[in-house]
Amino acid sequence: MQGLPPTQPPLAPFRRSTLHEIIPLRCKVPVSMAELAVHLVFHIYISPIMAFLSDTVSVFETGSLFMTSTVFGATCEHRPFASFIRQCIARHQSGDWGDCCTDDAALNDAALLDGSRVFSVYVIPVGLYTLESKVWIITESSREYTTVLFPSEY
Repeated sequence: MQGLPPTQPPLAPFRRSTLHEIIPLRCKVPVSMAELAVHLVFHIYISPIMAFLSDTVSVFETGSLFMTSTVFGATCEHRPFASFIRQCIARHQSGDWGDCCTDDAALNDAALLDGSRVFSVYVIPVGLYTLESKVWIITESSREYTTVLFPSEY
């Protein structure tokens, strides 16, 4: 039968793809919903903060960035508050100690030379987040990590 078009193979029935088929096996595949949630949170909330901070001129090494669970939850729930936290971290890295007292500001300036702890205080604008009035950012003397927290969590 020469005049007939070639027959198409029958379509395979639809089936669900597994995660291993979507992501190659050489990639690390989350093994639980909790790990998947951590990956999503990191890429949605933390990556933009890290990208923003890479453009900041830093006057000292801040190490790894940590937030308390309360601060992190507030940044996830309130986008304007997350922007405020990004600005505070950038200010801290650039040597703007915010609203700390003059004694603490002098200690911070000395810490840039002697390697001691750096402590910044930022007042949260009215209406931005009503459960707290200030944010603290502390970089430890080892410069291995920096923590963002509310004063009530210290």
